Amino acid sequence: MQTLEQTPIHVPDEVLDDLRQRLRMTKWPLDVGNDDGFYGVRRTDLQELVEYWADGFDWRAAERAMNAYEQYRVDVGDVP
Repeated sequence: MQTLEQTPIHVPDEVLDDLRQRLRMTKWPLDVGNDDGFYGVRRTDLQELVEYWADGFDWRAAERAMNAYEQYRVDVGDVP
């Protein structure tokens, strides 16, 4: 039988800082002729979402909300 290990969610600051930096450095393609979104998600919509992820989303608040519930980890065979 495998042992359950209580594992709270915590992403290191360095990882979050790297993600924010990469989001801010996104190189956006031209989106000519897609004002109505016919060809896919409009670039302006994606830009708003990326700006939110980079500068508005509170990851620590999300972690606290997720950690309000017990989180567990178990290795099953060779798969963590």
